Amino acid sequence: MQRSNYNETNGIVIGPEISRIFAEIILQSVDAAVERTLTAEYSAGREYDIRRYVDDYFVFANDERLLDVIQSSLARQLSQFKLYLNSAKTFSQCRPFVTGQTGAKIELASLVDRIFEQHTRSAKQMREAMKEHRDSVAEAGKEKRAEPFPVAYVGNAAALGSGYIRDIKQIVTRSQTDFDLISNYFFSVISRKTIELVNRIDLKESDAKQIERLTRFLRTVLDLIFFVYAMSPRVRATYQVSALCFSLSEFCNAMPKDSREYVKSLMADHMRGILREAVDGGEGDNIEVVNLLIVLRSFGDQYLLTQPELFHIYGLSFGEGKQLRSGGSAFGYFQIVTLLHYVADDPRFSEIRDAVCEHVQKRYDAESLVGLQRNAELTMLAFDFLRCPYVSAPRKEHFARELLKKHNSDNLKGRVPLLLNLVNKGDWFFAWHMRDALGELLWKKELRTAY
Repeated sequence: MQRSNYNETNGIVIGPEISRIFAEIILQSVDAAVERTLTAEYSAGREYDIRRYVDDYFVFANDERLLDVIQSSLARQLSQFKLYLNSAKTFSQCRPFVTGQTGAKIELASLVDRIFEQHTRSAKQMREAMKEHRDSVAEAGKEKRAEPFPVAYVGNAAALGSGYIRDIKQIVTRSQTDFDLISNYFFSVISRKTIELVNRIDLKESDAKQIERLTRFLRTVLDLIFFVYAMSPRVRATYQVSALCFSLSEFCNAMPKDSREYVKSLMADHMRGILREAVDGGEGDNIEVVNLLIVLRSFGDQYLLTQPELFHIYGLSFGEGKQLRSGGSAFGYFQIVTLLHYVADDPRFSEIRDAVCEHVQKRYDAESLVGLQRNAELTMLAFDFLRCPYVSAPRKEHFARELLKKHNSDNLKGRVPLLLNLVNKGDWFFAWHMRDALGELLWKKELRTAY
């Protein structure tokens, strides 16, 4: 562990997956030491219990005195590794264990239930309504009526959305929690209900009025989702929102043109707004929200961003000789592969694509072999750049040749094709094939937890 961190003994590198293993080794050592200290006087499972999730400790005890003993023991053992308890995140609570976060989640679930109960019919209600409809049609003299539809009455979608957003704000404020703590749960609940609803709708059997009701309801749902997402654009939240938008986009493809474009335009406008806000008011590299570009690209050419919009999102500009300038924004591995994926082989973005390729080549030309070997981001980019279907074959050959020359110049004519053939056996770190399996990929990303 020490040698992998340049012989540094104070702390470990944050980011690489192997660091999680290192952290677990250290903290399991702490756990064992604390347990040895306590079991000499106290009974685990009866007088106290300790649970740990990565670096979060949860301590349960029958009285406060024992809690203090455990906290002191834990702090003492952590200090052996120059680790310390965070006093700002340390708090005590008595039974029953109902936090503001728990209360907010309960209220949000009730709110989502109320929204769907007021504006849609459940599967059971639809079965009952269909039976009643068939019975009425069978009666003599009865005029044939339109079949029941899963979406019931929906009035002014914008007004409904504003009202429900006020409800969400009140829930979060009243519970004294914040959006970061409830957003994942909210997206899970509302996404599940939305997908369940659209899966029960046969657009081929729906008339114009029914589809209009559906689009109004979807607008309300999207307003709520993107409001909460704007308050907490986190990684898993991005996957959840992206997965739902992709599913709705696929569903809308079977709608009449006007309705299809209306729903897709709603989602595209929301995504553009989130991306603008993240760039104009945020800090860092905005990796989370840039994921939205991948879904937005799947909507079709009519929803493509312009070159100025892309440059604004990525913090780029053209310098002298059409060279990319990134200013103060990060333009590393993730930004490069997502931008190449977005512009693809579209001739409208040929200038951007060529400039990105030139930028990558110059970045590697300026780096030594040792520098490349120590930089995981550059290693990943090398494989993904050579695998990218939107980089021309001559560029790939030149890149591979210059890369191999950093080691030696022997038999480059034979080594370059070998490297290219090896890389082309499949995707490496970035899933260039995702255009054909984006829904499945987003589903996997959403299910994959952080640890």
